[in-house]
Amino acid sequence: MTFIFMKKQNVFYAFILTALCIGCQTINSIPQKENVSESQLTGNVEKITEIGEILYREGDYYKALDYFNQAIKIDPSYTLAHHNRGVVYFTLGKYSEAIPNFDQAIILEPQNKLSFYFRGVTYYDMGNYEQSVRDYTKALEIDPYFAWAYNNRALALYQLGKYEEAINDHSMAINADDSTYKFYDNRAWVYFGIGEYDKALLDYTASLKLNNKNALTYYRRGLVNNSLGRYANSLADFNRALLIDPNLIDVYGARGMTYFNLKRYEEALEDFDQALKVDPNSTDAYFGRGTVYFALGRYADAINDSSQVLRINPKYVDAYKLRGVTYFHMEKYVEAIADYTASIELKPSDWEIYKFRGEAYTKLAESAPERMQQEIYLKKAEPDFEIYKNNEPKP
Repeated sequence: MTFIFMKKQNVFYAFILTALCIGCQTINSIPQKENVSESQLTGNVEKITEIGEILYREGDYYKALDYFNQAIKIDPSYTLAHHNRGVVYFTLGKYSEAIPNFDQAIILEPQNKLSFYFRGVTYYDMGNYEQSVRDYTKALEIDPYFAWAYNNRALALYQLGKYEEAINDHSMAINADDSTYKFYDNRAWVYFGIGEYDKALLDYTASLKLNNKNALTYYRRGLVNNSLGRYANSLADFNRALLIDPNLIDVYGARGMTYFNLKRYEEALEDFDQALKVDPNSTDAYFGRGTVYFALGRYADAINDSSQVLRINPKYVDAYKLRGVTYFHMEKYVEAIADYTASIELKPSDWEIYKFRGEAYTKLAESAPERMQQEIYLKKAEPDFEIYKNNEPKP
């Protein structure tokens, strides 16, 4: 009999059950439910719980709940039934019902690392990262070699912005189990987020040596290669990712931007078009295609795509920037200023936008028929240029 695990398709949760339950029965050793008689089940909490586990694995969650409820009714002190019922509630997205079941399992068996671990997973999905960290820490106090607890605590620490601590925990997970590719994937993602691209590249490559069928890993390594300016390697990774999973929409967008960086604009347009076929509401795909249209001088198309982005997501700051720059090139300076101002309101630390807006005011001054109007526009431009000058990146 086993403590069942979350049947949730998420790279953070999926793992081999037997790796956590050394000495536990495997699913193959559990009797099939159709071979168990009613007389065998009557009052037998172990058999009842086993049937619940089988039903859970078959995806019959509510029926599994019936069996776990029955087991708990017969023996309220049976830890396994409380734990497994908590897992079912988690799988159903009923977090507030999952937590009390893990609580009870822990009360009944305080050294039960799995109930601490899964309660931590539940708190993570609820957005309570601090409590999630506490539960993973408790699981690690019980078992200092619990690799998945290190991994998942790292994920919670990442959400809390504690990147160095997250990297340390991912490293501890790898030290405890260097054969699980996801551990390398997850540490690489943190390295990528903090700009340590060479370390991220090493981890993604190590992950692919363990599992070369993971489209997401190829995609993410492609992003790293793109950031390093290794566009040929980036394209190779994106192509491999799409061979494995043609519906991984983010890859089309990322490959499209790589083609853009290589000035292969027609191929870039094809990728963004394909991304929009998969997801007609992809703001990133519209933005990427709009960027290509701008580079091709197709300003009206660039305006249409950036406007579509903003219809879907009015807070997509780069779309205001793109549309503003496009309006500027179309000599529509008033419209450009409006978009630059919207961009500044959403992201006041983008100093380049102040320069752009100052340039638009200057263009308005040059075209103004009266001197007074010219002076008004130039006075508006002055503080923008001053802000940019005081904050522009140093060479």
